[in-house]
Amino acid sequence: MKRTITLFTAFLLLTIALHAQKKQPKFLAEIGVGPSFPIGRFASTKYKDDEVPGFAKTGLAAHLSVGYYLRQNVGVLLSYGLSSHPQDKDAYRKDIESQIPGVKLTHMDFTNWQTFKLMGGGFLVTPLTSEGELVLLTKLTAGVSKIVIPKRDFYGSNQDGTSTVSSMDTGRSLPWSFCYQVSLGLEYKLNRNLYVLLDISSFNTTGKMEWTYTAIPGGDITIKNKYKQGTVNTLAGIGLHF
Repeated sequence: MKRTITLFTAFLLLTIALHAQKKQPKFLAEIGVGPSFPIGRFASTKYKDDEVPGFAKTGLAAHLSVGYYLRQNVGVLLSYGLSSHPQDKDAYRKDIESQIPGVKLTHMDFTNWQTFKLMGGGFLVTPLTSEGELVLLTKLTAGVSKIVIPKRDFYGSNQDGTSTVSSMDTGRSLPWSFCYQVSLGLEYKLNRNLYVLLDISSFNTTGKMEWTYTAIPGGDITIKNKYKQGTVNTLAGIGLHF
């Protein structure tokens, strides 16, 4: 009798253990890093009405996401990301020198664009193989972002020094603005819990800033600028189901 009970208990524990191993994880966490390509007005070098060109070049982006499965293939997501993009100094130099003939810039000190974003949304998992080792992960998120306008400090003059041009813009942070991101990712499982991923995303936001100066004559004049920021990000990283 004791032997029967022992065998039955062992069988029951083994069944529970196997069931626990097959139970679908409820959470995911992933981190990715890779190049970020500016598009649209963010990459532009031409002014257009109240839209400020970004003069941005290819930069670096990083993203951290935590998700919860509502069902087997659907879940909600919370993510935090940041990116940094250098400015195209050569294009900026040509733009300034074209406006003031004869003047050459001799000093340029520029910093990078910085963007921070906090978003929430959902994700959809689409298996691409029968065993589910390779899946397509579609994400749609929206939230808020903060753009940090970079420093632009330059000085120049003509050959005899009779004409000069200079600017000392130390940069500033814009107010938080609405943002959204759509991404498609390939997820390849290394084992039950660990996977590698390749994620391609499109991110968009528009920061706004108002500033007032006094014109003599004319009085106070308010300028409203828009800083449109669009990027395509290609991130590689790792993820964990738990």
